[in-house]
Amino acid sequence: MKENIVEALRDLGFILEEVSGIGYHFKFEAVNMFYLNSEDEKFVSIIVPGIFEKEHSDTEVVYKTMEKVNSTLKYVKAYLWNDSITLTYEREMFGEENLEEMLGSMIVQLESALRFSRNV
Repeated sequence: MKENIVEALRDLGFILEEVSGIGYHFKFEAVNMFYLNSEDEKFVSIIVPGIFEKEHSDTEVVYKTMEKVNSTLKYVKAYLWNDSITLTYEREMFGEENLEEMLGSMIVQLESALRFSRNV
C-alpha cells in the first residue's frame, strides 16, 4: 500500500523526499508535511510538524491551542511532540479508496487546521 500512496502523492504533483526512519517529506502551499511510514498498512498518516514551539512562558497558549484544535476539528488532531505542536491526520484504509482524492482531502484539511490553529 505504501508504494500506491507514494505514487498517488507524486501523481498529485508533490515532490517527495524520503526521510530515513520517518517517511516522505513534501510541501503544500509552503507548509512542510510528512507521509509517515507505518507498520500497519491499513492506516495512512500525514503530519504537519512544529507548528507552535512550546516555551515555558507560553505553556498555557500551547495547551489552549491543542484543546481548541482537538475539540473543534473532526479529523485533524494536535499532539505535543518534541516540545512543539504537531498536527496529525490518520485514516484507516479499507482498500476501495480513490487515493488521490483521499490524500488531497487529507492535505487540504491539514492546511486548513494549520490556519485555524494560528487564529486560536
